[in-house]
Amino acid sequence: MTLIHSQMFAQLKAAGFFPASCDIQAQSPGVDAYGVPNGAWANVAGLTSLACSVHVEPRMQGMRGTEEKLADHTPTTDTRRVVFAGRYDGITVAHRAVIGGTTYDVIAADPDAYGFLTEILVQKVTT
Repeated sequence: MTLIHSQMFAQLKAAGFFPASCDIQAQSPGVDAYGVPNGAWANVAGLTSLACSVHVEPRMQGMRGTEEKLADHTPTTDTRRVVFAGRYDGITVAHRAVIGGTTYDVIAADPDAYGFLTEILVQKVTT
């Protein structure tokens, strides 16, 4: 993360640099007969309607996702980097993010050292 002057940061927000909205959700406790978590997902208080921007993860070098061909199915993975206009220390890998009606698993969370931004890596896996 880079250092951002507070006045410049306010201008970025006003100019629409963070056009998307994200709700962070947590799963309530509960497991099925096999011990697999099955609790309902609900929005986390204070972590809803967060202004953000969504980007292709840079280490993917422009690729939006990957595909792995297995004998019985082919899972595809769509990885994105989400940058929030604010510091949100409460986001963890136990959460999921709902952005524009699409649900992603949070796989990494990184608040910046200056208190202006939070970055998360999210992943959508389909089979």
